[in-house]
Amino acid sequence: PERCVAWPTFYCITIDNLIPNDQYTVKIKAKSLVYPTGGSASSVVTNFNDGFADKPENLRTTNVGPTYISLEWDIPWIHNGVLQSFIVNIEEISSKDINKCCESKPDVEIPITEELPSYNCTIDDLKPGSTYSIGVLSKTLSYYGLTSKIHVTTLPDSAAIIRTIDHNQEVFEGGNTNLRCVLPSSSEDELFNLVGSRAILTCNVDATAIRDRIKLTWLRCNQLSLSEEHDIIDNMLVLRNVQKSDQGLYNCIGIESDGTVVFSQSITLRVVEPPRIVLNPTRQVVKRGDNAQIICTADGDQPITITWSKLSSRSLPPTVQTSGGYLRFNGITEQDAGRYLCKAANNIGEIESVAEVLVTDAPIIRAIDNNQEVFEGGNTNLRCVLPRSSEQYTVKWSRSRSPLPYDSQLRGDVLSLRNLRLNDTDRYLCKVDSPYGSTTDYIDLRVL
Repeated sequence: PERCVAWPTFYCITIDNLIPNDQYTVKIKAKSLVYPTGGSASSVVTNFNDGFADKPENLRTTNVGPTYISLEWDIPWIHNGVLQSFIVNIEEISSKDINKCCESKPDVEIPITEELPSYNCTIDDLKPGSTYSIGVLSKTLSYYGLTSKIHVTTLPDSAAIIRTIDHNQEVFEGGNTNLRCVLPSSSEDELFNLVGSRAILTCNVDATAIRDRIKLTWLRCNQLSLSEEHDIIDNMLVLRNVQKSDQGLYNCIGIESDGTVVFSQSITLRVVEPPRIVLNPTRQVVKRGDNAQIICTADGDQPITITWSKLSSRSLPPTVQTSGGYLRFNGITEQDAGRYLCKAANNIGEIESVAEVLVTDAPIIRAIDNNQEVFEGGNTNLRCVLPRSSEQYTVKWSRSRSPLPYDSQLRGDVLSLRNLRLNDTDRYLCKVDSPYGSTTDYIDLRVL
Protein backbone atom coordinates (compact mmCIF):
# COMPACT_ATOMS: atom_id res chain seq x y z
CA PRO A 1 0.00 0.00 0.00
CA GLU A 2 0.98 3.62 -0.54
CA ARG A 3 0.45 6.64 1.67
CA CYS A 4 -2.88 8.30 1.08
CA VAL A 5 -2.79 11.52 -0.91
CA ALA A 6 -5.67 12.98 1.09
CA TRP A 7 -4.47 11.64 4.47
CA PRO A 8 -0.65 11.60 4.30
CA THR A 9 -0.25 9.98 7.75
CA PHE A 10 -2.27 6.91 6.67
CA TYR A 11 -1.90 4.15 4.08
CA CYS A 12 -4.52 3.52 1.39
CA ILE A 13 -5.45 0.65 -0.90
CA THR A 14 -8.26 0.41 -3.44
CA ILE A 15 -10.47 -2.70 -3.45
CA ASP A 16 -12.38 -3.18 -6.71
CA ASN A 17 -15.35 -5.25 -7.93
CA LEU A 18 -17.35 -5.04 -4.69
CA ILE A 19 -21.10 -5.62 -4.72
CA PRO A 20 -23.25 -2.75 -3.31
CA ASN A 21 -25.17 -3.50 -0.11
CA ASP A 22 -23.19 -6.69 0.55
CA GLN A 23 -21.35 -6.91 3.86
CA TYR A 24 -17.58 -7.33 3.79
CA THR A 25 -14.97 -7.94 6.47
CA VAL A 26 -11.65 -6.30 5.62
CA LYS A 27 -8.61 -7.53 7.54
CA ILE A 28 -5.18 -5.86 7.60
CA LYS A 29 -1.96 -6.94 9.24
CA ALA A 30 1.58 -5.59 9.07
CA LYS A 31 4.55 -7.67 7.89
CA SER A 32 8.28 -7.07 8.28
CA LEU A 33 11.56 -8.78 7.49
CA VAL A 34 11.72 -10.00 11.08
CA TYR A 35 8.11 -11.26 11.05
CA PRO A 36 7.37 -12.21 7.41
CA THR A 37 4.08 -13.87 8.37
CA GLY A 38 2.82 -10.65 9.94
CA GLY A 39 1.44 -9.75 13.34
CA SER A 40 -2.10 -9.60 14.67
CA ALA A 41 -4.74 -8.50 12.17
CA SER A 42 -7.11 -5.56 12.53
CA SER A 43 -10.45 -5.80 10.79
CA VAL A 44 -13.54 -3.78 9.99
CA VAL A 45 -17.00 -4.89 8.88
CA THR A 46 -18.87 -2.58 6.53
CA ASN A 47 -21.42 -2.30 3.74
CA PHE A 48 -20.23 -0.63 0.56
CA ASN A 49 -23.09 1.60 -0.47
CA ASP A 50 -23.63 5.32 -0.90
CA GLY A 51 -24.68 7.30 2.15
CA PHE A 52 -24.25 10.68 3.82
CA ALA A 53 -20.68 11.97 3.76
CA ASP A 54 -19.14 13.58 6.82
CA LYS A 55 -18.98 17.34 6.83
CA PRO A 56 -15.76 18.95 5.57
CA GLU A 57 -13.14 19.14 8.31
CA ASN A 58 -11.56 22.28 9.78
CA LEU A 59 -13.35 24.95 7.71
CA ARG A 60 -11.32 28.15 8.03
CA THR A 61 -10.53 31.50 6.41
CA THR A 62 -7.16 32.16 4.80
CA ASN A 63 -7.71 35.77 3.76
CA VAL A 64 -10.41 38.38 4.28
CA GLY A 65 -10.75 41.72 2.55
CA PRO A 66 -13.49 44.36 2.25
CA THR A 67 -15.19 42.56 -0.68
CA TYR A 68 -13.86 39.00 -0.61
CA ILE A 69 -13.37 36.00 1.69
CA SER A 70 -10.93 33.17 0.95
CA LEU A 71 -11.77 29.78 2.47
CA GLU A 72 -10.02 26.47 2.96
CA TRP A 73 -11.23 23.14 4.36
CA ASP A 74 -9.98 19.58 4.75
CA ILE A 75 -11.38 16.51 3.05
CA PRO A 76 -14.11 14.68 5.05
CA TRP A 77 -12.92 11.72 7.10
CA ILE A 78 -15.71 9.39 5.93
CA HIS A 79 -17.15 9.66 2.38
CA ASN A 80 -19.80 6.90 2.32
CA GLY A 81 -19.49 6.92 -1.45
CA VAL A 82 -17.58 8.79 -4.14
CA LEU A 83 -17.28 12.52 -3.52
CA GLN A 84 -18.69 14.46 -6.47
CA SER A 85 -18.41 18.08 -5.32
CA PHE A 86 -18.55 20.59 -2.48
CA ILE A 87 -21.45 23.05 -2.17
CA VAL A 88 -20.61 26.49 -0.72
CA ASN A 89 -23.54 28.49 0.70
CA ILE A 90 -23.18 32.22 1.50
CA GLU A 91 -25.70 34.29 3.46
CA GLU A 92 -25.28 37.83 4.78
CA ILE A 93 -26.46 38.01 8.40
CA SER A 94 -25.42 41.57 9.40
CA SER A 95 -24.43 44.77 7.65
CA LYS A 96 -23.14 48.27 8.41
CA ASP A 97 -26.18 49.56 6.51
CA ILE A 98 -29.22 47.96 8.12
CA ASN A 99 -31.39 49.07 5.18
CA LYS A 100 -29.36 46.90 2.79
CA CYS A 101 -29.20 43.78 4.95
CA CYS A 102 -29.37 40.92 4.31
CA GLU A 103 -28.57 39.32 0.96
CA SER A 104 -28.25 35.66 0.01
CA LYS A 105 -25.83 34.77 -2.76
CA PRO A 106 -26.25 31.81 -5.12
CA ASP A 107 -24.66 28.56 -3.99
CA VAL A 108 -21.28 27.74 -5.49
CA GLU A 109 -20.59 24.13 -6.53
CA ILE A 110 -16.94 23.06 -6.68
CA PRO A 111 -16.41 19.80 -8.62
CA ILE A 112 -13.96 17.26 -7.20
CA THR A 113 -11.60 15.74 -9.76
CA GLU A 114 -9.17 14.16 -7.27
CA GLU A 115 -8.87 13.51 -3.54
CA LEU A 116 -6.65 16.12 -1.87
CA PRO A 117 -5.87 16.94 1.78
CA SER A 118 -7.63 20.31 1.46
CA TYR A 119 -9.69 22.43 -0.92
CA ASN A 120 -10.23 26.18 -1.24
CA CYS A 121 -12.28 28.87 -2.90
CA THR A 122 -12.64 32.66 -2.84
CA ILE A 123 -16.02 34.40 -2.57
CA ASP A 124 -16.06 37.80 -4.29
CA ASP A 125 -18.47 40.72 -4.63
CA LEU A 126 -19.19 41.00 -0.92
CA LYS A 127 -20.00 44.16 1.06
CA PRO A 128 -17.43 45.80 3.35
CA GLY A 129 -18.08 45.44 7.07
CA SER A 130 -20.81 42.79 6.65
CA THR A 131 -20.97 39.45 8.48
CA TYR A 132 -21.62 36.34 6.42
CA SER A 133 -22.67 32.83 7.40
CA ILE A 134 -20.76 30.44 5.14
CA GLY A 135 -21.47 26.74 4.92
CA VAL A 136 -19.64 23.99 3.03
CA LEU A 137 -21.12 20.51 2.54
CA SER A 138 -19.99 17.35 0.75
CA LYS A 139 -22.00 15.82 -2.09
CA THR A 140 -21.81 12.17 -3.18
CA LEU A 141 -23.56 10.61 -6.14
CA SER A 142 -26.82 10.16 -4.24
CA TYR A 143 -26.69 12.29 -1.09
CA TYR A 144 -25.90 15.72 0.32
CA GLY A 145 -23.80 15.47 3.49
CA LEU A 146 -23.62 17.49 6.69
CA THR A 147 -22.59 21.15 6.61
CA SER A 148 -19.59 22.86 8.21
CA LYS A 149 -20.31 26.52 9.03
CA ILE A 150 -18.39 29.62 10.05
CA HIS A 151 -19.29 33.29 10.47
CA VAL A 152 -16.91 35.80 8.88
CA THR A 153 -16.98 39.61 8.83
CA THR A 154 -15.46 41.39 5.85
CA LEU A 155 -13.07 44.21 6.57
CA PRO A 156 -14.42 47.78 6.57
CA ASP A 157 -13.71 49.98 3.58
CA SER A 158 -11.21 52.34 5.22
CA ALA A 159 -9.56 54.18 2.33
CA ALA A 160 -8.98 57.70 3.56
CA ILE A 161 -8.95 60.65 1.14
CA ILE A 162 -6.63 63.62 1.59
CA ARG A 163 -7.87 66.76 -0.11
CA THR A 164 -5.76 69.84 -0.60
CA ILE A 165 -7.38 73.28 -0.09
CA ASP A 166 -6.74 75.89 -2.82
CA HIS A 167 -4.74 74.00 -5.46
CA ASN A 168 -3.20 77.21 -6.85
CA GLN A 169 -1.70 79.91 -4.61
CA GLU A 170 0.46 82.93 -5.43
CA VAL A 171 2.75 84.50 -2.81
CA PHE A 172 5.23 87.42 -3.18
CA GLU A 173 8.88 86.66 -2.51
CA GLY A 174 9.59 86.93 1.22
CA GLY A 175 5.91 86.46 2.11
CA ASN A 176 4.25 83.69 4.13
CA THR A 177 1.40 81.27 3.40
CA ASN A 178 -0.31 78.23 4.90
CA LEU A 179 -0.78 75.03 2.89
CA ARG A 180 -3.77 73.15 4.17
CA CYS A 181 -5.03 69.58 3.67
CA VAL A 182 -8.35 68.21 4.91
CA LEU A 183 -8.35 64.69 6.41
CA PRO A 184 -11.48 62.57 6.93
CA SER A 185 -12.65 61.82 10.45
CA SER A 186 -10.37 59.56 12.47
CA SER A 187 -13.06 56.89 12.75
CA GLU A 188 -12.55 56.10 9.04
CA ASP A 189 -8.74 55.85 9.30
CA GLU A 190 -8.72 52.34 10.70
CA LEU A 191 -7.83 49.16 8.84
CA PHE A 192 -8.50 45.61 10.07
CA ASN A 193 -6.50 42.69 8.75
CA LEU A 194 -6.25 39.01 9.64
CA VAL A 195 -2.95 37.61 10.80
CA GLY A 196 -0.97 36.35 7.81
CA SER A 197 -2.92 38.39 5.25
CA ARG A 198 -1.74 41.29 3.08
CA ALA A 199 -2.55 44.79 4.35
CA ILE A 200 -2.80 47.69 1.92
CA LEU A 201 -2.62 51.14 3.51
CA THR A 202 -3.70 53.76 1.00
CA CYS A 203 -2.78 57.42 1.13
CA ASN A 204 -5.15 58.92 -1.44
CA VAL A 205 -4.10 62.37 -2.58
CA ASP A 206 -5.69 64.21 -5.45
CA ALA A 207 -4.11 64.64 -8.89
CA THR A 208 -2.84 68.15 -8.08
CA ALA A 209 -0.59 66.86 -5.31
CA ILE A 210 0.90 64.22 -7.62
CA ARG A 211 1.42 66.82 -10.36
CA ASP A 212 3.18 69.11 -7.91
CA ARG A 213 5.67 66.26 -7.27
CA ILE A 214 4.87 65.82 -3.62
CA LYS A 215 6.84 62.87 -2.26
CA LEU A 216 4.97 60.39 -0.06
CA THR A 217 6.78 58.83 2.88
CA TRP A 218 5.48 56.21 5.33
CA LEU A 219 6.52 56.19 8.98
CA ARG A 220 5.42 54.27 12.08
CA CYS A 221 4.81 56.00 15.37
CA ASN A 222 7.12 55.58 18.36
CA GLN A 223 10.09 55.24 15.99
CA LEU A 224 9.16 51.68 15.10
CA SER A 225 10.55 50.43 11.81
CA LEU A 226 8.43 49.16 8.94
CA SER A 227 8.19 45.42 8.48
CA GLU A 228 10.85 43.87 6.28
CA GLU A 229 8.02 42.36 4.26
CA HIS A 230 6.72 45.62 2.80
CA ASP A 231 6.49 47.39 -0.55
CA ILE A 232 5.67 51.00 -1.37
CA ILE A 233 3.75 51.20 -4.64
CA ASP A 234 2.70 54.70 -5.69
CA ASN A 235 0.51 55.94 -2.82
CA MET A 236 0.14 52.51 -1.15
CA LEU A 237 2.06 50.82 1.63
CA VAL A 238 1.71 47.06 1.18
CA LEU A 239 2.52 44.85 4.17
CA ARG A 240 2.84 41.16 3.37
CA ASN A 241 2.06 38.45 5.92
CA VAL A 242 1.04 40.90 8.65
CA GLN A 243 1.56 39.85 12.26
CA LYS A 244 0.48 41.26 15.61
CA SER A 245 3.78 43.14 15.79
CA ASP A 246 2.77 45.12 12.69
CA GLN A 247 -0.33 46.69 14.22
CA GLY A 248 -0.29 50.30 15.32
CA LEU A 249 -0.33 53.82 13.93
CA TYR A 250 1.14 54.55 10.49
CA ASN A 251 1.69 58.05 9.06
CA CYS A 252 1.61 58.93 5.38
CA ILE A 253 3.57 62.19 5.02
CA GLY A 254 3.59 64.43 1.96
CA ILE A 255 6.90 66.29 1.47
CA GLU A 256 7.72 68.91 -1.13
CA SER A 257 11.05 68.98 -2.96
CA ASP A 258 12.48 71.49 -0.46
CA GLY A 259 11.70 69.19 2.47
CA THR A 260 8.58 71.01 3.63
CA VAL A 261 5.89 68.72 5.09
CA VAL A 262 2.59 69.75 3.49
CA PHE A 263 0.30 67.10 4.95
CA SER A 264 0.20 64.03 7.18
CA GLN A 265 -2.40 61.28 7.32
CA SER A 266 -2.65 58.70 10.11
CA ILE A 267 -3.97 55.17 9.59
CA THR A 268 -4.33 52.69 12.45
CA LEU A 269 -3.70 49.08 11.48
CA ARG A 270 -5.36 46.50 13.68
CA VAL A 271 -4.31 42.88 13.18
CA VAL A 272 -6.96 40.41 14.29
CA GLU A 273 -6.74 36.65 14.59
CA PRO A 274 -9.67 34.21 14.43
CA PRO A 275 -9.39 31.00 16.45
CA ARG A 276 -7.13 28.16 15.33
CA ILE A 277 -7.66 24.67 16.75
CA VAL A 278 -5.25 21.83 17.44
CA LEU A 279 -6.85 18.56 18.62
CA ASN A 280 -4.77 15.93 20.40
CA PRO A 281 -5.33 13.15 19.62
CA THR A 282 -7.61 13.31 16.58
CA ARG A 283 -8.27 9.55 16.77
CA GLN A 284 -7.69 7.07 19.58
CA VAL A 285 -8.57 3.50 20.52
CA VAL A 286 -9.32 3.09 24.24
CA LYS A 287 -9.86 -0.09 26.21
CA ARG A 288 -13.16 -0.29 28.07
CA GLY A 289 -12.82 0.91 31.65
CA ASP A 290 -9.71 3.01 31.02
CA ASN A 291 -9.49 6.78 31.37
CA ALA A 292 -8.89 8.97 28.32
CA GLN A 293 -9.00 12.59 27.28
CA ILE A 294 -9.05 14.90 24.24
CA ILE A 295 -7.26 18.24 24.42
CA CYS A 296 -8.50 21.10 22.23
CA THR A 297 -5.97 23.93 22.11
CA ALA A 298 -7.17 27.18 20.58
CA ASP A 299 -5.01 30.16 19.61
CA GLY A 300 -6.18 33.57 18.42
CA ASP A 301 -7.57 36.81 19.81
CA GLN A 302 -8.86 36.44 23.34
CA PRO A 303 -11.30 35.80 24.81
CA ILE A 304 -11.86 32.42 23.13
CA THR A 305 -14.83 30.28 24.14
CA ILE A 306 -14.52 26.50 23.70
CA THR A 307 -17.57 24.25 23.64
CA TRP A 308 -17.86 20.47 23.19
CA SER A 309 -20.57 18.31 21.63
CA LYS A 310 -20.96 14.75 20.40
CA LEU A 311 -21.97 14.30 16.79
CA SER A 312 -25.28 12.51 16.21
CA SER A 313 -26.24 13.13 19.86
CA ARG A 314 -28.12 15.96 21.56
CA SER A 315 -25.90 15.96 24.62
CA LEU A 316 -22.62 14.60 25.93
CA PRO A 317 -22.69 11.19 27.67
CA PRO A 318 -23.08 11.48 31.47
CA THR A 319 -19.65 9.86 32.02
CA VAL A 320 -17.90 12.63 30.04
CA GLN A 321 -16.53 15.70 31.83
CA THR A 322 -15.45 18.95 30.15
CA SER A 323 -13.28 21.76 31.46
CA GLY A 324 -12.39 24.39 28.89
CA GLY A 325 -10.28 22.70 26.24
CA TYR A 326 -10.27 19.34 28.05
CA LEU A 327 -12.78 16.54 27.46
CA ARG A 328 -12.23 13.60 29.83
CA PHE A 329 -13.57 10.05 29.99
CA ASN A 330 -13.50 8.36 33.40
CA GLY A 331 -13.98 4.61 33.09
CA ILE A 332 -14.89 4.76 29.42
CA THR A 333 -17.76 2.59 28.13
CA GLU A 334 -18.93 1.49 24.70
CA GLN A 335 -21.61 4.20 24.83
CA ASP A 336 -18.86 6.83 24.97
CA ALA A 337 -17.49 5.79 21.56
CA GLY A 338 -18.11 8.29 18.77
CA ARG A 339 -16.98 11.57 17.24
CA TYR A 340 -16.61 14.66 19.42
CA LEU A 341 -16.66 18.20 18.09
CA CYS A 342 -14.63 21.04 19.60
CA LYS A 343 -15.81 24.53 18.64
CA ALA A 344 -13.75 27.64 19.38
CA ALA A 345 -15.17 31.14 18.92
CA ASN A 346 -13.98 34.70 19.45
CA ASN A 347 -15.07 38.13 18.24
CA ILE A 348 -13.48 37.51 14.83
CA GLY A 349 -15.01 34.14 13.95
CA GLU A 350 -15.36 30.52 14.95
CA ILE A 351 -13.87 27.19 13.93
CA GLU A 352 -14.55 23.56 14.75
CA SER A 353 -12.74 20.24 14.50
CA VAL A 354 -13.64 16.62 15.21
CA ALA A 355 -11.84 13.87 17.15
CA GLU A 356 -12.86 10.21 17.05
CA VAL A 357 -12.86 7.84 20.03
CA LEU A 358 -13.10 4.05 19.57
CA VAL A 359 -13.79 1.81 22.57
CA THR A 360 -12.76 -1.83 22.51
CA ASP A 361 -11.96 -4.64 24.89
CA ALA A 362 -9.96 -7.84 24.97
CA PRO A 363 -12.20 -10.84 24.17
CA ILE A 364 -13.14 -12.88 27.25
CA ILE A 365 -12.68 -16.63 26.90
CA ARG A 366 -14.62 -18.97 29.20
CA ALA A 367 -14.12 -22.70 29.82
CA ILE A 368 -17.12 -25.04 29.85
CA ASP A 369 -16.88 -27.31 32.93
CA ASN A 370 -13.59 -26.45 34.69
CA ASN A 371 -13.33 -29.92 36.29
CA GLN A 372 -13.73 -33.12 34.32
CA GLU A 373 -13.14 -36.80 35.17
CA VAL A 374 -12.75 -39.55 32.54
CA PHE A 375 -11.95 -43.26 32.91
CA GLU A 376 -8.69 -44.53 31.40
CA GLY A 377 -9.13 -45.43 27.72
CA GLY A 378 -12.09 -43.10 27.36
CA ASN A 379 -12.57 -39.98 25.21
CA THR A 380 -13.56 -36.37 26.04
CA ASN A 381 -14.00 -32.94 24.46
CA LEU A 382 -12.62 -29.86 26.24
CA ARG A 383 -14.34 -26.66 25.17
CA CYS A 384 -13.79 -22.94 25.71
CA VAL A 385 -16.17 -20.35 24.25
CA LEU A 386 -15.86 -16.73 23.13
CA PRO A 387 -18.58 -14.07 23.06
CA ARG A 388 -20.10 -13.28 19.69
CA SER A 389 -18.06 -10.66 17.88
CA SER A 390 -17.42 -9.33 14.39
CA GLU A 391 -13.78 -10.15 15.04
CA GLN A 392 -12.54 -13.67 14.28
CA TYR A 393 -10.29 -15.02 17.02
CA THR A 394 -8.41 -18.33 17.25
CA VAL A 395 -8.40 -20.37 20.47
CA LYS A 396 -4.99 -21.78 21.43
CA TRP A 397 -4.66 -24.86 23.67
CA SER A 398 -1.76 -26.01 25.86
CA ARG A 399 -0.99 -28.13 28.96
CA SER A 400 0.59 -27.00 32.20
CA ARG A 401 3.25 -29.71 32.61
CA SER A 402 3.82 -31.23 29.15
CA PRO A 403 2.84 -30.93 25.46
CA LEU A 404 -0.63 -31.88 24.28
CA PRO A 405 -1.16 -35.60 23.55
CA TYR A 406 0.07 -36.45 20.06
CA ASP A 407 -3.33 -37.73 18.93
CA SER A 408 -5.32 -34.70 20.20
CA GLN A 409 -7.41 -32.81 17.63
CA LEU A 410 -8.34 -29.12 17.47
CA ARG A 411 -11.66 -28.13 15.94
CA GLY A 412 -12.37 -24.44 16.48
CA ASP A 413 -12.82 -23.90 20.21
CA VAL A 414 -12.89 -27.67 21.02
CA LEU A 415 -9.90 -29.84 22.00
CA SER A 416 -10.71 -33.57 21.43
CA LEU A 417 -8.76 -36.15 23.41
CA ARG A 418 -8.94 -39.91 22.57
CA ASN A 419 -7.87 -43.10 24.39
CA LEU A 420 -6.84 -41.25 27.52
CA ARG A 421 -4.11 -42.57 29.80
CA LEU A 422 -3.38 -41.88 33.46
CA ASN A 423 -0.49 -39.54 32.59
CA ASP A 424 -2.91 -37.32 30.61
CA THR A 425 -4.17 -35.98 33.94
CA ASP A 426 -3.27 -32.27 33.87
CA ARG A 427 -4.55 -28.68 33.69
CA TYR A 428 -5.43 -27.76 30.08
CA LEU A 429 -5.27 -24.08 29.16
CA CYS A 430 -7.28 -22.24 26.48
CA LYS A 431 -6.09 -18.79 25.41
CA VAL A 432 -7.15 -16.09 22.95
CA ASP A 433 -4.96 -13.22 21.75
CA SER A 434 -6.09 -9.85 20.33
CA PRO A 435 -4.49 -6.47 19.67
CA TYR A 436 -6.07 -5.31 22.94
CA GLY A 437 -4.81 -8.07 25.21
CA SER A 438 -4.99 -11.79 25.98
CA THR A 439 -7.30 -13.83 28.22
CA THR A 440 -6.93 -17.39 29.49
CA ASP A 441 -9.11 -20.01 31.19
CA TYR A 442 -8.49 -23.64 32.17
CA ILE A 443 -10.00 -27.09 32.55
CA ASP A 444 -8.63 -29.57 35.12
CA LEU A 445 -8.80 -33.07 33.62
CA ARG A 446 -8.45 -36.15 35.85
CA VAL A 447 -8.05 -39.61 34.28
CA LEU A 448 -9.28 -42.38 36.64
